[in-house]
Amino acid sequence: MRFVLYFLLVVNVLVFLVGWVSNSAPASESLDSIVDFASGSPLKLIEEVDRNLLREKSEATALAQAKGLCAMAGPFKLLTKADVLVERLLALDVKSDIREVDVPVDHAYWVYLEPEVSRVNALKKLKELQEQNIDSYVIPKNELENGISLGMFNNQDLALARKKEIMKLGYQPKIKNVPRSTTQNWVVVEPEEAQKLGVESWQRMLDGMKGVSYKQNYCPDVASLQ
Repeated sequence: MRFVLYFLLVVNVLVFLVGWVSNSAPASESLDSIVDFASGSPLKLIEEVDRNLLREKSEATALAQAKGLCAMAGPFKLLTKADVLVERLLALDVKSDIREVDVPVDHAYWVYLEPEVSRVNALKKLKELQEQNIDSYVIPKNELENGISLGMFNNQDLALARKKEIMKLGYQPKIKNVPRSTTQNWVVVEPEEAQKLGVESWQRMLDGMKGVSYKQNYCPDVASLQ
């Protein structure tokens, strides 16, 4: 009987010790050490998953932006030479077309008087200027409608000289920088097709085509000439 009591006492002590050790384990155990026992691999933290998703989204956005660029070669003065490049691309299973593209080339400098409140007032101002032998006309439309044009100049110094001349007569003219463009013929490859060729391939195809260069740019929003 005494032996049974001793045995039960020892068992109770062991149970107590096991429970005490379990409860005293560090509560701040690193989450990085938690293991998914089903797979045997560490569990990923929510923050880590979020970072991965953001990185993948950023990469996908960059790829989508890259896909929005057309491959372009030009300018071509002769459409027959542009046709040659189109045929070379087609031989590589790359579709392309020839387009007219507006390309900025320089600027003009517009000397003018600010718009009047009405057409009637603009005509009165025009008459006043022409009575002083000042070459001018009423601007019929755009943001300067009912203003007075005093001349368009290719050279900024000439525009400044004109402005000073008019100011001596008691007026306050202004100068507007006006971009000028020219129309050029370019061979354009849409983004999906452009991914089929690298820069080196383009350089080989353009070899011998004097004055023709390759670039990536936003696709020109104009109709094909073909």
